[in-house]
Order: sequence, then C-alpha cells, then structure tokens
Amino acid sequence: MHELSNEEVRAAGEQLLEFLHGGDSIYGFQPWEHMLAEEYLRRGAYLDRVAALAGSRLEVVLKRSKEQGWGQMPAAMRLRMNAPLRAAEIGTVDLLARVGKREDTDGLAVRLAGLTADGPYEIAMRWQAESRLAELAGRPLDALVYTEKAIGKWELKDMVGKKWVSGELAGKTVFVNVRATWCGPCRAEHPYFQKLYEQLKDRKDVAVISFNVDDQVGLVQSYLTEGKYTFPVLLADRLVRDALEAVSIPRNWLVDGKGVHQLEQIGFPESSDWMDRMLAGLEKLK
Repeated sequence: MHELSNEEVRAAGEQLLEFLHGGDSIYGFQPWEHMLAEEYLRRGAYLDRVAALAGSRLEVVLKRSKEQGWGQMPAAMRLRMNAPLRAAEIGTVDLLARVGKREDTDGLAVRLAGLTADGPYEIAMRWQAESRLAELAGRPLDALVYTEKAIGKWELKDMVGKKWVSGELAGKTVFVNVRATWCGPCRAEHPYFQKLYEQLKDRKDVAVISFNVDDQVGLVQSYLTEGKYTFPVLLADRLVRDALEAVSIPRNWLVDGKGVHQLEQIGFPESSDWMDRMLAGLEKLK
C-alpha cells in the first residue's frame, strides 16, 4: 500500500468496501472501514471521508449484534461475542476525535464515557481515545498522561540480560519490530532491519528495538547467531499479546518522542526501498 498513490489507495479501498457491502459477518476487531480511515489519516488525504468511514461499519456491527440475539446469551459468552462491537465503538470515537473540531469534544467525551472496555486491548484503545480527546480539547498534558496509560509502562529483558524500561526511551523516536523465529516474512525482513539498526544505532534521538514473541525462547539466540543479527531483541511475548487482540507479524511500530503510537506497518512487502521508507517515516516524527 505504501507504494500506491493516494488515488490508487482510495480506489482499492472503496472497491473493497463495495465488495464487503452486505457481508455483515465479515469484519475484524478493527473494521475495514477504520483501517482505510487510518490510511487516509496517515497520508493526510481524503480527511473528509474519515468521519463517514468511522461510523459506517459501526452501524453494521450494531445491527448484527441485535440480529444475533447476543443479549440472550450467558454473560461470559456475551462479553466475548461483543468484543468487536466494543472495539468498533471505541475506535469510532478515536477517529472522530482526530478529525473533529474543539466544539465536538464534549459530545465525544459523553459518548466515550458510555462505553465499556474489557481486557488489556480494549482498555488501551479507550485510553488512546481519551488522549485524542484531550488533544482536541487543547489539553496536551492530559493527552500525554492518557497516552502513557494506553501504552503502559513496561520492563523487558533482552537476550543478553539487559533490562529495558519504557521510561528510558522518553524523548526518543522509537522503531519497534515485532517478530518471531518461525515467521517467514519476519526472516525475509530482518536483513533490511539489521541495516536500519546499523545506520541508526549511534543516534541519541532514535531507538531501534525488536519485540520477540516466540513461545520457545531457546530458539531465539541460535537464530540471531546464524543470521549475524546484532539489533536488540527484547522478550515481549506477554506484553504484545496483552496489547493486541490478535497478533499478526511481522509488524513495525513508530512511536514519537511523547510516546504516541504514530504509524504501524503489518506484513513485509519486500522491496528495495524498504529502508528508505522506514527512514522517511522516522524523520517525519522529528
């Protein structure tokens, strides 16, 4: 998608939504419409479409929830089955806050206050939405507090036993590669990631790290040795699985100096300009 023009992305996205129209059972924890809206926001294009995309799939999920009669299910099952609905509701407020006006703040805050969140993933989404609303209202300090709650404070150890603490990365632009030894696309991406690390490792304003999600930690060091990889590998399986409803890898996160998650790339579209695109994304956050 990164190689497509804005016009091509809109054409592809709208064709996907047209194909899905009426297929109410096809949706994920982040609705397709929300994914397209996120891409528009990342590109700064078609921002007038974001609000409509934010609300359209929510209506579908609400409709399906009523038709399925989830209200008649046992409480534990109803809680699990309503997870996509809760995520869609919170995500809609988040998107509307990002394209809204300051006068929209109170209405969106009331809307968010009426929503529930269950589990680390939804709770993190809610705190992120709170952060967006604080930014919209012109309260940057509150936004920073909410963002810290969304991301959470963490302490992880790397493969040589060094402790990494999230607070120590404050003020830096952070590039996080989420990966595992069994992941074929991750293996294809790592030579590029190693070159990126080598180019940036001496910069004081940037941190390049890797979150490993292997459940068999014993496989990690031999993989690193075999590939001659020297980038920091933090053992983060529990942290990542608590943060994400579904873990698909590889994925790369770009986090700015305030700890705000600004960009995510999922998958590895192999191309010769991979590192150039990643560097460009980092520099935009400066």
